[in-house]
Amino acid sequence: MLRTPGESQLKNVARFDEDFLSMWLLAGLAPCLMAILLLEVATRLPGWWFWVGLGVVVAGFVTALVLAVRWLMARLKQRSERYLAFFGERVVAEFLEPLKVSGWRIFHDVPCETGREKFNIDHIAIGPGGVYAIETRTRPKGSAREGRDDYKVFYDGEQLNWPWGEDQHGVVPAMGNAKWLQNWLGQDDRSIDGSGSGAGPAGMVCRGARPGCPAGRESVLASRRSGGERHGGA
Repeated sequence: MLRTPGESQLKNVARFDEDFLSMWLLAGLAPCLMAILLLEVATRLPGWWFWVGLGVVVAGFVTALVLAVRWLMARLKQRSERYLAFFGERVVAEFLEPLKVSGWRIFHDVPCETGREKFNIDHIAIGPGGVYAIETRTRPKGSAREGRDDYKVFYDGEQLNWPWGEDQHGVVPAMGNAKWLQNWLGQDDRSIDGSGSGAGPAGMVCRGARPGCPAGRESVLASRRSGGERHGGA
């Protein structure tokens, strides 16, 4: 059965939601249980040692509470990032959909395996123009540098030039996915293009080494000008 766009990411979000109550209970009960155990020990201490033990109880409770809150916030951030990734894959899928009338076949969230490693290719497009393995990376908007639009990302063939900086986030996986697909299909190195798509959550990717690429070379990946908020929860 064919998968829907972002299906793997949505399953991850569902797992987070299923564990939501247990995560809250663990974060709340763990510090309390630690404090109770320490207090039980402190009440058995003689004289002024009791007050020392009581101080240890308070310090232990506060430390455990801080660690529990940090753990819980990290888990909630992971959930938010997974949902943002799901949203990005859905947006890219919407922009690929019109290709079908031109004879293209579009596959989403394609499961792959190499040895013991399992992964997925976000989108595969097969049509008159060739075979494309498309990797999607979705990021919340950061603060744009002076003179930059906060929704445009430039690609110079080696790295992505985001409004707030440069990196290769998503470029290396895109190349790896294309190579795997080449090997799986048994094609030569010119047959498959490894394309990286970025949505941020509103995004426009331009080919060109610097900002200011010609409008004719822009490909819009997400037209929503959302002002930078996270959707739902990458």
